[in-house]
Amino acid sequence: MNKQLLVCNIGALTASQRQRHQVLFQKLAGAYREITELLNGYAFSFLHDVSLFQSIAEWITLEHFCCPFVESTLKYQSESITLELTGEDGVKEFLKAEFHLS
Repeated sequence: MNKQLLVCNIGALTASQRQRHQVLFQKLAGAYREITELLNGYAFSFLHDVSLFQSIAEWITLEHFCCPFVESTLKYQSESITLELTGEDGVKEFLKAEFHLS
């Protein structure tokens, strides 16, 4: 099976959206408590926090503009928030590189 080249199109965002995307990414990168490897991506677990949930939802919206090949599932549970990032062949490797996962 051939893996397709997945490239983020950061040009799909305006300058202010790119800046906001980066701010949100830094906030999320410092807030997750656990990462679980999935068959086709990763699940990030966060503490239950309404403000953080809103930030994650905003980041997903911006991320979808530049990386529409990444599928996002956001779960708001009583004690935690889970963000699943998944996709077709190659997306898991893309996420691993983007999030500097080992």
